[in-house]
Amino acid sequence: RHRAALAVGAELQAYLRELGEQRVDPATSARLLALEQRQSLVASLGDSVQGFVETLGRLRAPDSTPAPLLDALLESLDTLVLTTIDVLRSGDPDDVAMLLSLTSDRGDLMERLRRQLLAAADPALDHGRKSDLFYLTSLFERTVWLLRQLALGRQTLLRPANSDTET
Repeated sequence: RHRAALAVGAELQAYLRELGEQRVDPATSARLLALEQRQSLVASLGDSVQGFVETLGRLRAPDSTPAPLLDALLESLDTLVLTTIDVLRSGDPDDVAMLLSLTSDRGDLMERLRRQLLAAADPALDHGRKSDLFYLTSLFERTVWLLRQLALGRQTLLRPANSDTET
């Protein structure tokens, strides 16, 4: 599925570029650029989620990482992705603001989690598992950042074309 999504995304990106090469007014050009950026974010999001799922699969092996941590990360990411889909569909400015709040920087929290993993004396957390957990938390952080960028892009697309507001 991921490869198919990448292929469709590449076709869409090429089509948007083709449209941009035609003579268009400044407002249309700005909208096309915003759509190209959005498509790029969606492609990156697909890559991040794919990496997250693969890494999670490795960590779910028997006698490995405690499931509560993995479950919490998975459920949080699932909730954020589904919320983002709903917000992007609705376009409601209040929903966008809520999503921006949900996806605000949580770097300190993730860093604290990583330090706890390093300090863990659990024999099941060998170097390879810790490395996978670090990668999983990085992918989680990146995915949340990408979801935030999509919400910010949605705000840009919602602005009237003749708005004097800077983007």
